[in-house]
This record gives sequence, C-alpha cells and structure tokens, in this order.
Amino acid sequence: MPGVAPHAGGDSPFDAQEQRRLMYRGLRTRLLRTARLRPLVLIVDDVQWADRDSRTLFSEMPRPGSDDAPPVLVLATDRIDAAARRSARARRAERDARAVEKEKMSWSAPLALLLFGGLAAALGRNAEALARYEAAESAASQAGMKLHAAAARHQRGRVLGGADGEALTAEAARAMSDEGVVVPTRLAGVLAPLAT
Repeated sequence: MPGVAPHAGGDSPFDAQEQRRLMYRGLRTRLLRTARLRPLVLIVDDVQWADRDSRTLFSEMPRPGSDDAPPVLVLATDRIDAAARRSARARRAERDARAVEKEKMSWSAPLALLLFGGLAAALGRNAEALARYEAAESAASQAGMKLHAAAARHQRGRVLGGADGEALTAEAARAMSDEGVVVPTRLAGVLAPLAT
C-alpha cells in the first residue's frame, strides 16, 4: 500500500506479522490525519465478518471524548438483530453522541443532534426525533454544513411521514442533488442514521 505501508509486499525486509502491523499503523495514521483536516465518516459494512486484525485496528482508534480523538464517525453495520444487542448499541450510541456534544466545535452540535435524532427514531420516540432533526438542521445550516442540514431535513421527513414528510424528503433530496450528491437517500442515511 504505497503511502500507507511502503515496505509491505513481496520484497519487504519484514516478516508477514510486522508488515501487517506497519500497514495498520499507516492506515490508522492516514485516517487520523484525514479526520484532523475535516470531519470524517467511515462506513464499515458487515462488521460481523471482521477479522481479528480489523477489530484490533478499530479498537486502537482514539475514543470520543479523549484528548487525541479527531472528528471521526464510524458507522458499522452487522446482521445480528437480537434485542439485547440493540439495547447495548443504543446505550453506546447515546454515550457517543454525548461525547460528540461535549466537543464544543462548530461541527459537534449538528452531529450530536443528528445522532440523538436517529437514536430517538430507532427507539420509537418520534416527537423527540422530529425535534432533534429540526434542531440539527438549524445547527448544521448555521455551521455551513449544507449536506448535514439536508440530511436532517430528509430524515425528519421520513419520521414525519405522509404528504408533509414526502415534501420534506423531496426538498432535501433536491438540496443534496444541487450539491452533486447522486443518491441523496443513501447519503442522508450515512450522515443521519435512522433505524425505523
């Protein structure tokens, strides 16, 4: 992987374990540097299939609220759907949203409100979700985060439902398309996760 682990490969002076360690250290460094330039969303699909090395890589990333934690939102999907796992994920999501909220950066309030909105929607607390998404849209607009504001509007429309909800999602989709987004619904789900 050029630029991440320049010595990895067939002609490396390192054994396979050292090559893997160097590659993951390089990838972690690259992710953290990128996130320090601007907030980063990292999507990991089918996390249930992650190998030990991948789990180790993510376990070594700085945790929200720590002094060296950059603005990284990691979204992981898995296929396990047990009630206990959902409850544990909800508690972790709430803890992580509170950590983001404490950052006191221009991006932290909109992101925290998006996370709290998705959590409320996932728990069936639609009135709270609508209020959180509305506040997220306003905060994101004030912070110049156009796509996040549109994602909040889109998800608010999904929670609201009916003709009014469809109008909001269509308006949000147009706003995202105007910014060059090809699949607005997908981006809205990434920026403002909603599990309904």
